[in-house]
Parts: sequence; structure tokens; C-alpha cells
Amino acid sequence: MLGAHGVAGAFLVGGCAGIVSAPFQTLSAIQKSETHRNVGLRTILLDEVVCNGARHGMYRLFFGAAIRSVRCGCAGTLYYSYRCLLTPK
Repeated sequence: MLGAHGVAGAFLVGGCAGIVSAPFQTLSAIQKSETHRNVGLRTILLDEVVCNGARHGMYRLFFGAAIRSVRCGCAGTLYYSYRCLLTPK
């Protein structure tokens, strides 16, 4: 049986993982772009995040974090459901 607290907890854990990992995934995507192919991380942080102001930098780092956190939350819920339904009692 799936408990409501377990499903909600699984979604929240996945959602938090999506929010926490958002800046790292954004920096990884920036590093892989053609315009920043041979540029160091320090230069990318200075050019893309710091130079345009703190508000723009935070927006740039967390762009897409809401969708990513929902996606991770749904994955956590699916994993919890899978474990509960297929684990022998």
C-alpha cells in the first residue's frame, strides 16, 4: 500500500534534489556550449554570472530549476511507488 506521506516525502526529496543541482547543471551546460568551449570555469563565472549583476546571475543559474525539480520529484515518486509495490512483504 502506498502511503500519502511516503509519496509526498518522495516528491519533496526529489524536488529538493532538483533545486540543489540546478546551478551545477546550468554551469555544465554553459561549459559545453560552443562559445565557451576552451574557456575556464573562473572566466565563465565572471562573465556569465557576476558581471551582469547578482539578480541576473541568480536568474541564470536557476533558470529551469522549477521544471527540473518537478521532474526529479516525479522520478522520486515513481521510484518510491516501484519499491513499495514490488517489495515482498
